Amino acid sequence: LTIRESNQKGIYIADSNDSAVLRCQISNTDGMGIQGRAQSGSLNNFVVDSCIVDRSDSASNNDGCIEVTKDVGGIEIIAPSISNNIVKMHRSPTGSNVVPIELFGGIRYGRVEGNYVEGGLIGISVANTSTNCTIVGNTVYDSDGICIEVADSQYCTIIGNTVDGNNNAGTGISIDGTSVASSGTSVVGNTVTRNNEHGIYLVTSSPFSTISANTVLATGT
Repeated sequence: LTIRESNQKGIYIADSNDSAVLRCQISNTDGMGIQGRAQSGSLNNFVVDSCIVDRSDSASNNDGCIEVTKDVGGIEIIAPSISNNIVKMHRSPTGSNVVPIELFGGIRYGRVEGNYVEGGLIGISVANTSTNCTIVGNTVYDSDGICIEVADSQYCTIIGNTVDGNNNAGTGISIDGTSVASSGTSVVGNTVTRNNEHGIYLVTSSPFSTISANTVLATGT
């Protein structure tokens, strides 16, 4: 499926278990490229695989490329998989915390694997009380703020990713627990280069975390 110049979201799936978006090409949408959402029900086993989502045409694109999210009224999201996709955004979109690939809102056992991510303010984010999620084998390039983030989420793993801030991103990998302690996070075997401030940044509200066997080059600290 090819979608060009939609004035809303490219593909929107809500409250539907065992759904998949495969080998789609989406460009120049005014809203989110692909969104899976637990609005009032569940969204278990949601898959986005081998898609191309290009929203790099304008800095005014304030939604991401691929998002899986649970509303307050949603029941659950278990085991979503975002894998082998190519997603691109403008490096510095005008919105706040614009994320090309995001798992948000109490998601369990999510997996973000083997994607190429370019641009955005935060390249890949797992956030808002998600648990046991894995970010593995992705290439994240030229984000403006943070390349990979785990925020307010627990027992997540960031392993074997290649992160290149292109001398624009402030932080390569960030573990942040502002609202909920991001405890038990593992950061293992990643390559992090060319970030202006931090290669790997762990805040004090992230206890029982592990950082090991990473390569960090050409960063501010």
